[in-house]
Amino acid sequence: MSVAVCDPVVTEAPAAAGWTSTGRQKALFLDRDGVINVNHGYVHSAERTEWVAGIFDLARAARAAGYVLVVVTNKAGIARGFYTHSQFEDYTRWMHARFADEGAPIWRPTTARITRKRASAS
Repeated sequence: MSVAVCDPVVTEAPAAAGWTSTGRQKALFLDRDGVINVNHGYVHSAERTEWVAGIFDLARAARAAGYVLVVVTNKAGIARGFYTHSQFEDYTRWMHARFADEGAPIWRPTTARITRKRASAS
């Protein structure tokens, strides 16, 4: 199995999400499905999104305490054919806008692509 970190979909200016270039930076990494939104199975649209209770309060409190918010997800729904990369990007942009509207901008989403290599026949 191999894991690769992919380029971010949303590339806001780091300062807009609280990133500073001086000193150490605190960050709160949040998994998407099951932490930010209720995991209804490969959520990829606003219509299917149900926010986890208290997520925006938590995000605002973290930002107020000087943490930068980073979302991490593995995009397994793309690999399994449940949605396209374009749908993922649209959903990610929408999610970022919602967090910004709630006063808790996200710095950038971080995604990982996991591939499983089949064992070769010997």
